[in-house]
Amino acid sequence: MSELENEINEQKTIFSNSIKRIKDNVNAACDLISNKNPIFIIGSGTSYHSALYLNSMLDMVSINSRAVQSSQLKYIINNSDYKNGLIIAFSQSGESKDLIDAIESTSGTKFTVIGITNSSKSKLTELSDVFISLNAGAEKAVTATKSFTTSLLASIIIRDTINNTETDFAGLENTITDILNNRKIKEISKSITDNVIVLGDGLNYTIALEGALKLRETANIIGEGFPFREYLHGYIETLDKNTTVICIGNRPDKEISEYTDNIILLDDYISSSINSELFPIYYAIMLQLLAMHSALNRNLDPDRPEKLHKVVK
Repeated sequence: MSELENEINEQKTIFSNSIKRIKDNVNAACDLISNKNPIFIIGSGTSYHSALYLNSMLDMVSINSRAVQSSQLKYIINNSDYKNGLIIAFSQSGESKDLIDAIESTSGTKFTVIGITNSSKSKLTELSDVFISLNAGAEKAVTATKSFTTSLLASIIIRDTINNTETDFAGLENTITDILNNRKIKEISKSITDNVIVLGDGLNYTIALEGALKLRETANIIGEGFPFREYLHGYIETLDKNTTVICIGNRPDKEISEYTDNIILLDDYISSSINSELFPIYYAIMLQLLAMHSALNRNLDPDRPEKLHKVVK
């Protein structure tokens, strides 16, 4: 079993502990989020997708924030009059150069930093005024899996804490076990071509972006994520029978089926009777599985993609 497969499988057992630990350590961060402005949420790659997801969670409780790729924050700070506010920084390792540079670009200002990371001893935790540990356990494979899904859990818990509500996580790990045991996911991976479009709306747009990235970095597939209707605005021009379209949470517009019949509906592989609020987590795991199997189908090493490193320095 590859390290990537092992880490994907661990998601069926680690979440109960992660949820408890995050809940125990989230209050100070939520106090800052409720009282600071502006709020920038930063990350790179998969961590940027975590930032987008938290941004959507904060929208639900009427808190204005802005998700920014780590490498771009310095341009915003340098070309504005922002002197104080809040930075929420996502990083699996806590060592990403672009993220550290982004935080250090605010030196001389009064920005407060919340670090959200899977590594409790890192440069990010040193630079943070408050930090939240994801407690997902070490990831040896280059591509992030369980640290991403636990970041989604952290975002849900932050929203709930601010809003004084509580999401029902009962059945989460049982549903994940069912997904991991679904042999059909391995079978449909055989139909995935070298060009993939992943479509999703709302919260699922973030998952579409992450799924496309997973396919790209794990299986060397040219993957792109879009909202369903946005894809029709010019991007559909390059759609053909050699393109696979993966749909999250909805069915494709009829225009798409006119140009390709290689369409995968993730909703066909998940029960509609479970808590729909947790669907983005389930979709993310399905896409991780598809990426891993696609790599193996192409005789690629799913643990160590040729051009990637665990930490971008």
